[in-house]
Amino acid sequence: MTNNIVRLTARDGVVPYGALEAGSLDVIRTDAEGYVHAPPGDGLGIRVDWSEIKSASLISYELSTGSEAVAIRGKGTG
Repeated sequence: MTNNIVRLTARDGVVPYGALEAGSLDVIRTDAEGYVHAPPGDGLGIRVDWSEIKSASLISYELSTGSEAVAIRGKGTG
């Protein structure tokens, strides 16, 4: 397994993190030398807070192989 490391400099800019990290249980931040390290784990190593994603969603799609092909649910429609 390889650990990819990226170095950021001041010219890369500063981005407010809050909105970009919504629904994420793990965050990626620069260290004192400007490097970022991927968290351990599968894929990108970022765990998802599905309850936060669900509460922030306006609509969801549910695909099924049963008799109901597609269910579309908006907030408050169950």
